[in-house]
Amino acid sequence: MTSETRDADQAVADFVSERDLLVECQGTLKVAEAELENLRSALVSARRIGAAVGVLMGTRNLTDDQAFAALSRASQNQNRKLRLVAEDVLRTGTIG
Repeated sequence: MTSETRDADQAVADFVSERDLLVECQGTLKVAEAELENLRSALVSARRIGAAVGVLMGTRNLTDDQAFAALSRASQNQNRKLRLVAEDVLRTGTIG
C-alpha cells in the first residue's frame, strides 16, 4: 500500500468520522430544541396558573395554597388540564 493510498484511506476515515459526529450533533440539537420548546410552554403555563391563583385569591379572599387547591380540585372534577381551568379563571374570573 502506497503512502498516497494510506493518506486517501485516512482522509476518507476522517471524513466519515466527522460526518457521523455531525449527524449525532444534529440529533442532539433537535432533542435540545424540543426540550427548550417544552420548557417555554411550561413556563407560560406556570405563569398563567399563577395569575389565576392571584385572581382567586383576590376574588375569594383565599390564601395562595387554598386558591391553588381550588384550581386543582376543579381540574380533577372537570377532568381538564390545570392550565385550561386557569385560562377559564383568567377569562371569566370564576371557576366554571
